[in-house]
Amino acid sequence: WFMKTKRACLLLILPVVLTACVSVDPVAERQAIGEALQAREPADLSPLAVPEAGATLDQDLAVRLALANHRGLAADLAEAGLARAEWAEAARPENPLVGVVWKPEENGPDFLDIDLMASVLGVLATPQRAAAAEARYEAAQARALLRVTDFVADVRLAWVDAVAAAQREALQDRIAEAAEAAALVAEEIHAAGNSPRLDLVREQMFARQARLDAEQARLQARVARLNLLRQIGLPQDAEISLPERLPALPSGPGLDLDAVRQASLPLAAARAEAAAAAREAGLENWASLLDHAEIGLVLEREDGDWHEGAAAEFALPVFNWGEARRRAARMRLQQALDRHAQLETDIASQAVAAQMTAQTASALAHDVETAVLPGSADVLEESLRHYNAMQIGVFELIAAFQMRARAGQALVDALSEAHRADVRLRQLQAGGSPSTAAMAPPPGLASERAEGGH
Repeated sequence: WFMKTKRACLLLILPVVLTACVSVDPVAERQAIGEALQAREPADLSPLAVPEAGATLDQDLAVRLALANHRGLAADLAEAGLARAEWAEAARPENPLVGVVWKPEENGPDFLDIDLMASVLGVLATPQRAAAAEARYEAAQARALLRVTDFVADVRLAWVDAVAAAQREALQDRIAEAAEAAALVAEEIHAAGNSPRLDLVREQMFARQARLDAEQARLQARVARLNLLRQIGLPQDAEISLPERLPALPSGPGLDLDAVRQASLPLAAARAEAAAAAREAGLENWASLLDHAEIGLVLEREDGDWHEGAAAEFALPVFNWGEARRRAARMRLQQALDRHAQLETDIASQAVAAQMTAQTASALAHDVETAVLPGSADVLEESLRHYNAMQIGVFELIAAFQMRARAGQALVDALSEAHRADVRLRQLQAGGSPSTAAMAPPPGLASERAEGGH
C-alpha cells in the first residue's frame, strides 16, 4: 500500500518538478528596469537624490533627481514585480484535493476512506498557462520600462517649459523697463509743451500694459518652475538654478525608422500580449470543454483490509459546449494583432513628424536670432532716437516696441518648440509611447495662436 501511494503522489508532484522555478524580487526588478533604461539613453541617468550645491539644473540632472525622488514612479514600477508574482502563481499546478472519511466501529476495525483528486487541466495545462503568464510578464516589463521612458520625457519637457518661461519673463521685464523709460521721456517732452497730452497718455498706458505682461510672464515662470519641481519630486521651496536660456540644438544623425521600431517598448509589449493571447486561445480549445475534469486515487480501509481504485469527475458539455469562450479567445488574439499593426504606423508617422518639427523649429530659431532679433533691436533704438527728436509719433514708437516683443517671443517659442520636438523624438528612439509623443505647440505659442496671433 505504501509503495502504491508513493507512486501516486510522485505522479502528482511531477509537474511541479518539471515547472521552471520563478522567484519574486522587487529590488531586482527595479534594478533591471534601471539598467535597461540606461542602455537606451546616451547620457548618465543614474538616480541622484540631492543636487550638488550651486549646480545648474540641466535636463539630465533634472531626470536623475526625478528618478530618485518621484514616489509615484516607484509605485508604478511595482507592477512588473506583481506580474512576476502572477507568473510564479501560474507556473505551479493547481493544488490537489484530499478527502478523508473516517468512521469508527465499536466491534471491529474503523472505516477509513481517502480520496486524492487533481484537476486534469490544472496539471496538464500548467506549461501552457505558465508560458502565457511569462508572456504577460514580459509585456509588464516592457510597460514598466515604457513608464520610465515616458516619465523621463515628461521631466525633460517640464525642464524645457520652465527654462522657456523664465526666458520669456526676462524678455518681458526688459520690454517693460524700456517702455517705462520711454514713458518718462514722454512726460518730459509733454512738460516742455512739445507733445499733446494724448501721446503722453498712450505712452503711459503702453508702459502699464508692458508691466502687466511682465507680471503675467513672471506668474507663468513660477508655475512652470513648480511643475518642474513636482516632476522632480522636490519640495516647492527647493533652491534650484536654471539656465538663462534654451540652448541651440545640435544637428543630430538622420532618423532610422527600423531602429525606432526595434527599440519601441509599446511594440514589444504588444508582441508579448499577442503571444499570450495566442497561448490562451490554444488553451481555450480544451479548457472550454474540460474546465471541470478531475481524476484521482481512492484508498479505502474496511474490515482491516486496504482497497484501492481510481476516481474521475467531470462536467458533461450538454448545455454549453464552450463555443463563446473559444470565439472570444480568438477575438482577443486578433485584437492584439490589430493593435500591434496600428502601433507600427503611429510610431513611424510620429517619429517623422518629430524630426521635421525639430529641424524646422531649429532653423526658424536660427533665423530669428541672427536676423529678426537684431533688426528689431535696431528699429527700436532708432525709433527711440527719432521719438526723442520729435520726428515720429507715439504710434510709431509703440509699433517698434511691439515688433521687438514679437521677435523675442518668436525666438523663445521657436527654441521651445524645437526642444520639445527633440525630446519627443528622443522619447520614440528610446522606445517611448507614440500616444504621448504627439506633436503639440508649447504653451506660449499655443496661447498666441488661440488668440489669433499678431
